Amino acid sequence: MKTVSEVNDKSIAVIGLGFVGLTLAVVLAESGFQVFGIETNANTLKHLSTGRPHFYESGLSERFLAARENGSLVVASSIEAARLATAFVMTVGTPLVSGKPTMHLVEAASRDIATVLKDGDLVVLRSTVKVGTTRNVVLPILSKGAAHNFEVCFAPERTIEGAALDELAVLPQLLGALTPAGLARASAIFRKFTPHVVNVTSLEAAEFSKLTCNITRDISFAVANELALMCQHLGLDFAEVRRAATDNYPRAKLARQGLVGGPCLTKDSHILLSSITDHRLRSSVVATSRSMNESLPTVIFERIFRHISENKLINPKITICGLAFKGQPPTDDLRGSPSLDLIEILQKKYPSFELFGQDFVVSTPEIESLGLRPVANLDAAFSGTHILVIANNHPQYAHTLSEAMLRSMSQPALVYDCCEHIPDRLRVNATHGVILTGLGQST
Repeated sequence: MKTVSEVNDKSIAVIGLGFVGLTLAVVLAESGFQVFGIETNANTLKHLSTGRPHFYESGLSERFLAARENGSLVVASSIEAARLATAFVMTVGTPLVSGKPTMHLVEAASRDIATVLKDGDLVVLRSTVKVGTTRNVVLPILSKGAAHNFEVCFAPERTIEGAALDELAVLPQLLGALTPAGLARASAIFRKFTPHVVNVTSLEAAEFSKLTCNITRDISFAVANELALMCQHLGLDFAEVRRAATDNYPRAKLARQGLVGGPCLTKDSHILLSSITDHRLRSSVVATSRSMNESLPTVIFERIFRHISENKLINPKITICGLAFKGQPPTDDLRGSPSLDLIEILQKKYPSFELFGQDFVVSTPEIESLGLRPVANLDAAFSGTHILVIANNHPQYAHTLSEAMLRSMSQPALVYDCCEHIPDRLRVNATHGVILTGLGQST
């Protein structure tokens, strides 16, 4: 691994201090670089000014505060603060609008960098983008600035939320650059904190490789979910089928069924589809898989609707547990959470119902912002509830569910478990008047 003296770039600017940018900025600062974190969002800056990141990530608060206090990480609102940096890393978002990826934040960040870019500087795009964006969008904007001799690289984020700081130290960094010199230079930076760098021959190969990872996962989850729904209609238990199919059988790689969400899995398929549409190509597998995973909140609602109709429930208490898009590793990120889609469907169908929400990480104000009434703990979530949905895979659900919780529900009650949290002992001794079901179960 290179020493600090062997890396030409000593000062790095990270533009965008969201989930990707802030974790990277902290790790770069810990690796010996002088880091300037540039963020324009006033609310984010307010949080960071107090030493508290605006999202949950294990270990981040302590490590961010330490880097800020020793001066290796400086947070600023203007790119002017990073004028002396020799490397710039863009980590801004590429949100979907009507299912189409938007590049306006990438374009804005590129314009800002162009105002301070100097000959000899390096620009790294780390945002998830359409294939061709680095070359066809970022490079032309940068070229409009005063600098004419600079390097450009694409180096996508690959970490999982909840374990990003740990994974940055061990996961391979994927790099593609405009020139071999730029690739070598970016590699030297990333090798400061990770032992393995994967170099590809072009910007586009790196962009496509990033999308491939998440799309492959999205497809694998869609296969499991489709099989689960088939079992559900055939009166079978998909959990049993999956265990039987995979037990000591090396060629059966079958994911668990469940809701699929988050800022990456809900977006990357659409980004790739948009990329190939520009070239008049189609993909039925990618599109169908994304459609399958996006349909699951409606599947859950239909089961809730059936329970309400069959039992003629009037204004039942409905509680959604697990509001973040995933629970393992824990996160408070609501972006792309299927729970929000389910909540929106319920609020439109039953506007007079008061919906309740529980999550082990998401804050009370965030839960209230969704139009939900927060409940203090899991006991309170079950107590008096007619319908309860466990929507994400936080392990504490499986560890704390009890027969007493089920008995505390208002019967006839329905528990819809999306992630196989309900232990077999509770299924065998199911409380009278409480239906235990979930994706892939016929009840």
